[in-house]
Amino acid sequence: MATIERYLVHVGWAYRMAGLGDLSAAPLVKFEMKAARRELGVRQRQPRAIRFKGDISDLDSPARGVCLAHLHKACRRDAFGLRDAALLRVAYDTGARRSELAAVDVAHIDGLDGDGAGIGWRLREDASGMGFVREAALAARDHAFASSGAPHLIALTVAENSASWGLMRRPGMHRRPDLDFASTDFGTDTIIAYLLDRAEWEGAHG
Repeated sequence: MATIERYLVHVGWAYRMAGLGDLSAAPLVKFEMKAARRELGVRQRQPRAIRFKGDISDLDSPARGVCLAHLHKACRRDAFGLRDAALLRVAYDTGARRSELAAVDVAHIDGLDGDGAGIGWRLREDASGMGFVREAALAARDHAFASSGAPHLIALTVAENSASWGLMRRPGMHRRPDLDFASTDFGTDTIIAYLLDRAEWEGAHG
């Protein structure tokens, strides 16, 4: 339904640019759209996620089908191929939308201050509420301290995103107002920070 509605919006724009009436607003079109919503529903079906090696039984199995490993192998061996491979990795690691990938610029990539590690997450709508973020956040926290030797772990969010606050507290992170900073990258003036120090993690896991 979402795709059909987008097409109708574009058709309407084309007709108005041509100085014609907007056919997408006609009563018959509205009636058919209402019937289609009733039959098909309005919930969007999320596309199947691309896995690193495809549908395999264990990580030692060879890659199979459409997967990140095969997409990387298909990238050209020139500057454009390097660009495509970098975008694939960004998309796979961050879950960025196509519109967000198209807007990526080198200037948007910020390095970490000092030797700390950062943590973040994005989840498909149909996978929310199943505990995936909590499990991944705990594993990433333990890896940062136990394997990577990070002195601290930091997470950032916007002040309005209260749902993320709880996810940041679950790995043991604490609110750090002194690390907040102003930014309009996400439609807000304040980016807020949560942080967990290695000493505190070691005290809880010693």
